[in-house]
Amino acid sequence: PTWLTLALLLRFHAILIMSGHSGRRANLTEWWSDDKLLRWDWVTTIMPRDYFKWLLRYIHFSDSSNYKRRMQAGHDPFYKVSFLAALCKHWCTLYHPYPELAYDEMLKHMTGNMSGVKQKLPRKPGGEGLRADAVACAVTKYVLDIVPYAGNEHMKAPMIPGLSPTASTLVDALTRVNALNCGHTAYVDKYYSSTALALHLARMGTFITATIRDDRGVPAEGQARTRCAQVP
Repeated sequence: PTWLTLALLLRFHAILIMSGHSGRRANLTEWWSDDKLLRWDWVTTIMPRDYFKWLLRYIHFSDSSNYKRRMQAGHDPFYKVSFLAALCKHWCTLYHPYPELAYDEMLKHMTGNMSGVKQKLPRKPGGEGLRADAVACAVTKYVLDIVPYAGNEHMKAPMIPGLSPTASTLVDALTRVNALNCGHTAYVDKYYSSTALALHLARMGTFITATIRDDRGVPAEGQARTRCAQVP
C-alpha cells in the first residue's frame, strides 16, 4: 500500500512495545474508542486504527517455508516464535543479574488455533493460555529466559538422571543464563523442587530456596523441625 512508510512501521512497533509495558490487554478497538475511559490518547494521534489492524494481520517475522505441520517429523509448535531463543541469549549478554533468581511458570493470554499448546491452569490468572517457564532477576524483575511449554513430547531440555522433567528444565534454563557455578540462589515453588534437585544444584555451586513436598525426599533434619525443609 502507498501509505506504508518506515515511519509508520516504527510507530507500529512502538505501540506493540508500550502495550506490553503498560499492561494494556483490552480489545484493540478500545484504544481508538470515543469513550475517554477506554481510549489510549497517544495511540490515536500517531496511527489510525485500520492501519494498525492491517499491519498486525499481515506482518510476520518467521520463515514458513521450513515449517513442519502437525503429524510430520520434526514438527515444532513454536516454530514461528523460535526467534525468542536468540533474543533470550542476547538478553543474557546485556544484563548481569543479582545473585537472587526467580524461576516460575507464567500463563499468557493467546489467540489463534494452536491445538495442543494452550494449557489450563485454574490457579493462574486467566485460567487458560500459553504456559511458559521464565527465569528472572528477583530484584529487578528482568526476564533472562523464557521457555514455552507444549507438553513433555516437545521438551528440548536434556533429561538429567535422577531428576524430573520439570527439574531438568529448570537446570537447563539456569545453564542457558550462565547462572551455574556463580553462587546464585534460585527461588522456586514446590512444583519444581525436590531434594535431588537441591543436591544437584549444590554440586554445581548454585543454591535453591523452596518448599519440598513430603513425597520428594524431605531430609530427616527438616522432618524433625518443620514440614517445610530448607535445603542449601
